Amino acid sequence: MKTLTYVTWIISVSLVVWLLLWVVTGHWLTAAVGVGAGYAVLLLSKRLLMSLFRRRFRRVYGWFSRQGSRYPPNWDRLRRRVYRRDSYTCQNCGATGVRIEAHHIVPIRFGGTHHLSNLISLCSDCHGKADRKRLRSG
Repeated sequence: MKTLTYVTWIISVSLVVWLLLWVVTGHWLTAAVGVGAGYAVLLLSKRLLMSLFRRRFRRVYGWFSRQGSRYPPNWDRLRRRVYRRDSYTCQNCGATGVRIEAHHIVPIRFGGTHHLSNLISLCSDCHGKADRKRLRSG
């Protein structure tokens, strides 16, 4: 439902901008190109917009970012459950009060699942080391 509202909002804004550009320029094709260019700039600046308004745009753009993703729609809920289960503590070095990330013990590409038994909490440093080690070993 939220996605439909977002698409309706994009179409409505695009039509209003196109109409305004048409009135100003007097050429419908120039107005259409202007709207297309504006939309392209918006898509290219998605990362900047998400960093400025992270929480709000995460919900809006979440549908687009999950398209073709290997993570399930309930990924946020799963990883928060893992954090709570592990008491927000790195299971490798025991660090607390640092950024914690969910780590797949058996990677998805090697047949692992998103089940809680295949997930552990690691701090950012240990997660990076684990991923680099896994890449080197194949």
